Amino acid sequence: MATIMSLFQSAVESIIPLTVLLGLLIFVHEMGHFLVAKYFKVRVEVFSLGFGPKLLKYQKGETVYAISAIPLGGYVKMFGDDPTATTENDQKAYSFTHKPVGQRIAIVLAGPLMNFFFAILIFAAVALLGEQAIAPKAGDIQPDSVAYAQGFRSGDTIKSVGGETVGTWEEMQNKIQASGDRTVAVEIERGSGAELKKETIQVTPKLADNKNPLSWDRVIGEVTGLTPSSRSTFIGVSNPKSLAGAAGLKTGDHVKKINGTELTKWRELRELLPAAVASGELKVEVERGLLDEKTSDNPETVTATV
Repeated sequence: MATIMSLFQSAVESIIPLTVLLGLLIFVHEMGHFLVAKYFKVRVEVFSLGFGPKLLKYQKGETVYAISAIPLGGYVKMFGDDPTATTENDQKAYSFTHKPVGQRIAIVLAGPLMNFFFAILIFAAVALLGEQAIAPKAGDIQPDSVAYAQGFRSGDTIKSVGGETVGTWEEMQNKIQASGDRTVAVEIERGSGAELKKETIQVTPKLADNKNPLSWDRVIGEVTGLTPSSRSTFIGVSNPKSLAGAAGLKTGDHVKKINGTELTKWRELRELLPAAVASGELKVEVERGLLDEKTSDNPETVTATV
């Protein structure tokens, strides 16, 4: 029963964004037909997203705008789209069938052309704005987790899986999933600075049901407890005159070390900070510029004594 519920939840989580995306593409497509039809003075009777009974509708002028019950398509209904129907002479000027061939072709092609130009716009936006990708860096690995038993530790950076280099968390995850329950060599980097070292660990994923209903693979390899680093040790300094502000710390700084102890998660910061303050010595090493587009690839390391 739990498996069925899990699959159902996964299906819902996949279907909802898919439906939203499909609705957007249909809207763009039908908008192409609609705009060109209106330009050539064809009367548009209905502009609907979806088929079947109308859930919401609104009429403006000669057109009914609607959202219908079945979100697997959409349509633009134009006056005179049935060539066998009889049309009064005074209405032929607004009839699709009675428009010149060139105009009818333009109306029909407008939908796919709008999708084509919309795709170009999306790709251009991605190229200009960039794409956020999660680094293949392990977050908080609990000692009682499968990931810990397999050799992963908090803060590990995964460099390759099965001899293939990975640059993002998604790439790493895909390669582990594709390995099934076969043992694969995972190259990691652990520590930082002078203490940085490379290791290769042998990881044997466990087979698990694939919760993605759109995938052909019903089972995949999984290492439970292996989660990405969230860079959760970012800080905010609301008052420049506070101790942190006076020491030179700024909002957006990513705390790396406190009194020489490296941090990988907020829990460690929360645990170490009171003891460091109580000792009377607080030396904080931070990365600055990670949240700035211009400097995120080359952040500045700053050490402040509070």
